[in-house]
Amino acid sequence: MHMKELILLSPSHILTVSLSLFAIFFIPKYIETSSEKAKKILKYSIVFLLLVNQSMDFYREGVLSNRWEEGLPFHLCDFSTIAIILYFITQNRNFFVFAFFFGIAGGGMSILTPDTIYGLSKLLSYEMVKFFRVKYNLKVCSGILFHHESQLREKSFVLRKIIISAKDIYSKKKNRLKVGNIDIVRDWGWAPEYVKLIHKLNNQKKIEDMIVATGNSYKLKNLIKKIFKYYNLNWQNFVYVDKNLVRKNDALIRRADNSKIKKKMNWKPKDDAQKIIIKLIENQFY
Repeated sequence: MHMKELILLSPSHILTVSLSLFAIFFIPKYIETSSEKAKKILKYSIVFLLLVNQSMDFYREGVLSNRWEEGLPFHLCDFSTIAIILYFITQNRNFFVFAFFFGIAGGGMSILTPDTIYGLSKLLSYEMVKFFRVKYNLKVCSGILFHHESQLREKSFVLRKIIISAKDIYSKKKNRLKVGNIDIVRDWGWAPEYVKLIHKLNNQKKIEDMIVATGNSYKLKNLIKKIFKYYNLNWQNFVYVDKNLVRKNDALIRRADNSKIKKKMNWKPKDDAQKIIIKLIENQFY
C-alpha cells in the first residue's frame, strides 16, 4: 500500500494538523482534571496504541515484504516510540527528553511543513542538541550522517531499488526500471561502519558535532551502469526516467567534508558507494 505525501495546506494536511493540535491541548487538560484511575487508563491506552502501531509497522515492512529484518525497530522514530512507552511505564523523565528531541520535535516539524526541505527538522534537532550541551553541560552531540546503506534499508530506497530491479530484469521477472533524476551526485556510506563510528562519537573526551561521510560522491547514473554491468546488462535498454519520480527542489549535488572526523577521530572510511553496491548485490551484511 502506498501512502500519499502530505501537501502543505491541503485538506489532509489541515486535518492532520488539527487532530495533532487537538491531542496536544486536550490530553494534558484531560489528565489535569481526571481521577487517578482515568489517568492510568489513558496512559495504558496510549501505550497499547503505540505497541499496535509498532506491530503494524513490522507486519507491513517485514512480514508482507518477506524480509523480516526490514521490519525491525531500528529507525530513530522507532527508538523514540519505545522511549515514550518506557516513559509512561517508568515515569523516568530521561526517556521523555530522548523521545522529544529525537522524535517528537522533528515529527512535529514534518507535520507542520510537510513539503518543505527535509533538513528543517534535522536543523531543529541539531540546534536543540547544541543548546542542551552548552547550557546544561549534557554529554550529547550530533552526528550528521550522509546517505548510508545496508540490507536493512527498505526496497524503496534508491540503491536497493535499483539492485533488486536489475536482479529481477536479469531473471526475466521484469523488463524495465523507472527512476527519477539519475544525474544526482551523492555520498553513500556503509551503515554498519557508521554505527561503530557513532559509538565513538558518544565516547569523545571533548564532545563535538561531526559530519559522518566517506568524502567520495558519485553520480547515480554511473552506479546504475555498474550495477547492471554486474549482471551483464546494458542499463540503457532497461532504465527509464519518470518525471513523476523527480523530486522538486532536490539538490543536484551533495558533497561532504569529512576532514574533521578523519582528523579528530583518526577515522578513514573503508567502503564507499563503489564497494557498497557490490556488498548489497552479494548480500554481505558486514
